[in-house]
Amino acid sequence: MRKAFALSNPLLIFEGMDTESGRNVQEGYMQMFAGAMQGIHNPKAHENLSISREDAVKRLVLASLLMDKIDEAIGFSNLSES
Repeated sequence: MRKAFALSNPLLIFEGMDTESGRNVQEGYMQMFAGAMQGIHNPKAHENLSISREDAVKRLVLASLLMDKIDEAIGFSNLSES
């Protein structure tokens, strides 16, 4: 995640990085993606833990937001999904 959304030579860009605001958005989402992988995905991936329905819904909402941002970044970065 840190490489894909890095401030220096990222694979995907969320907004123009020629402004402080654009760089802040880039860094913020980079940290959100990295944090989601480390804090949400990895603990569940390596153990057979169960979570409540409410926690599952919250995690799906976060994942949905992040995936929407990926779609936006693909468009902004002039990439194609194929």
